[in-house]
Amino acid sequence: MQKRGQLTIIFIAGILLLAIAFFASMAQESAKKGEIAREIQSDPLTSINNYMQTCLSQTSDAAVYFVSLRGGYFNAPIASTQVLNANIAHYWDVNRAIVPTPERISEELGRYIESHIGECINDFLVFREQGFSIIDAQPKVIVALSAQNMVFSLFYPAKIKKGDSEFLLNEFSSTVSLPLGNAYTYANMILAEQSKTPDLMPIGYIAALAKEKGFTFEMINYEEDKVIVSLIFDVSPKDEYLYTFVNKYDWKNKAEN
Repeated sequence: MQKRGQLTIIFIAGILLLAIAFFASMAQESAKKGEIAREIQSDPLTSINNYMQTCLSQTSDAAVYFVSLRGGYFNAPIASTQVLNANIAHYWDVNRAIVPTPERISEELGRYIESHIGECINDFLVFREQGFSIIDAQPKVIVALSAQNMVFSLFYPAKIKKGDSEFLLNEFSSTVSLPLGNAYTYANMILAEQSKTPDLMPIGYIAALAKEKGFTFEMINYEEDKVIVSLIFDVSPKDEYLYTFVNKYDWKNKAEN
């Protein structure tokens, strides 16, 4: 296992992966939004739909990296540990597993998008500058998880009007190809093994599982009785995807007794 002194380097690497993915996405999507702005006059309905699709794609990517780095949560649960600027969920709490359900993770991904997509839409400023009026709406997101993909469905019934033309936005969809579903399955397998030896981290089992399933992992001792576990997947020659959680033990009290 890694020593605590190595925590900052390893975890900052995870945060940098999130930042790199987010800003690379932003750069690509900003270029697309520039193209969309040029399309407004010739085909406003298509440009509006493309604009929304671009924002959903950008925000969906960020949601997956953000939530995965925190054990499947956007809003941190009570049982979590703050590490740098992130609260990482506990999956093992002394003698019991507390892994979120797939439905809960889907809800947390949706909450991220509902909270952050407005930053990309930017009050439809590019359209307002062209003389459009907008009656905004509250976004609603539904997420479907599978082993290698997540499908994000955004319901956004905003009205956009200019002169005699009026458009009603409705549903948009985006697919993110990252192994969150697989990572979640492997985390559950680790916790099932953990339940057999509640006071011992199943290092050998994790190593064997990683070799069999084709991922790597990091384990970091933290705050005397906690271990931060990161499951690491290569998603391209240059990019990695991290799924992180915390196992909490009762080592301090047992040592004192």
